[in-house]
Amino acid sequence: MATVIQARIPVDQFALTETFQSCPDVIFECERIVESSQTSVMPLIRIWASDTPRQTLEAALSDDPSVAEYTLIADYEDEWLYRMEWTRHIQLILTMLTNAEAIIRNVYGTSSGWSLQILFPTRDELTVTYEFCGEHDLSFDVVLIRDFDNDQFDSRYTLTHEQYEALMRGFEHGYFAVPRDITAEELADDLKISHQALSERFRRAHAALIEDTLVGRPIRRPR
Repeated sequence: MATVIQARIPVDQFALTETFQSCPDVIFECERIVESSQTSVMPLIRIWASDTPRQTLEAALSDDPSVAEYTLIADYEDEWLYRMEWTRHIQLILTMLTNAEAIIRNVYGTSSGWSLQILFPTRDELTVTYEFCGEHDLSFDVVLIRDFDNDQFDSRYTLTHEQYEALMRGFEHGYFAVPRDITAEELADDLKISHQALSERFRRAHAALIEDTLVGRPIRRPR
């Protein structure tokens, strides 16, 4: 069975070490991720900064050995979107993931480290990754691990069809409105399940969404 993990990698073993040293407040999020066998795995990067002006950021990017080239796509004052081309400096990590036939699902970076959510075809490929890290003295700290269920309705999230149906039906009928337009008992009847089953389905769905969308994300602090 496929396996999804959330892993942490130190900044100095991946990318943008010098940029983080010059601009410690910046947060990087990969806006678009392609399969790790491609030349540019993280071509679009969204960047936030609470104190660093864009000119300072771009000066740091220009001096960073992990960056081959960058192009500003959009400017929203303290938030920017860049097209990035990376150097071979970060190829060791990418080689590790390519060898394991892994798919990078999301990536976030701060001065404290990089957080990656990665899908491995099986646990065996995850084992290959551990062995690769040991052979090359790489730090690869897995903070979350779970099986990827084939019944999930969308490959980006770990919701099952039943959890997705419960959430969407609840939303459509106003269960999440304030005040509610439908009670839990009425919603359970509509889904033809017990109140207890609905409660458990919601808890599991909420936990899955939190892991998929919040765990590993850095906290953005306004100016």
